[in-house]
Amino acid sequence: MIVWSEKSIELMCDFASYTHFYEELAKAIAPYIQKGGSVCDAGCGLGFLGAELARYGFTVSGVEKDELAAASAARLNEGAGHLKILCGDIKNLPPKEPYDAMVFCFFGDVFESLRLAKQQCKEEGRAILIKRDLTARRFSLKPTEVRTHTLSDTETRLTNARIPFEHFLLSLEAGQPFRNKQAAMDFFSIYGGSTGHIDEEEVLLRLVEGQPPFPYYLPMERKMGVIIIETKNIEWSEKNEES
Repeated sequence: MIVWSEKSIELMCDFASYTHFYEELAKAIAPYIQKGGSVCDAGCGLGFLGAELARYGFTVSGVEKDELAAASAARLNEGAGHLKILCGDIKNLPPKEPYDAMVFCFFGDVFESLRLAKQQCKEEGRAILIKRDLTARRFSLKPTEVRTHTLSDTETRLTNARIPFEHFLLSLEAGQPFRNKQAAMDFFSIYGGSTGHIDEEEVLLRLVEGQPPFPYYLPMERKMGVIIIETKNIEWSEKNEES
């Protein structure tokens, strides 16, 4: 879960401007959305994925509960005719007409996502879940295990709940550019999962030369799984949620 602040927003904007991550992710999932359909980007953050999906002709509603992130998303995407940013709890912001698809990109619990899709998607719609394919934090300076909300965890829970799904794997360059050393230190402080001292020398050992205006770059490949679920197939027994 991202803790939004002026620093994290600046880092995310630099990431989006330097890499093709959101462009490539939108390209991968667009074929699974009805042509010209309405899409919800749940927990949209700064709206970068929603903006790329809008380029395919979809009408996109980006929903973000964090006020600072939502305000930044609205500002960054001002004038984007096919993208609307909504601020608030997505459970309290149902669409006037059901969505054709809902995209849950690193959104959290799988069953929370499916409940929302069942409530807000068309019966013939789709829920698209994007989950990290990893077992440890990518940006931690020390090995830190990750067990929940991963691709493996999600697929196991869906299988146990007998919910049919299809999926494919995706690997995209998702490194982080830095304008200076302090930005790199800030990044590891925010995303490294450590509350202690961040060693500058240890951080610099992870970096390579970047492209102007970013003299430093943290290379990283992000592996993920894209899970597609037909809304009509979203039925499960509550007792299977903890399986």
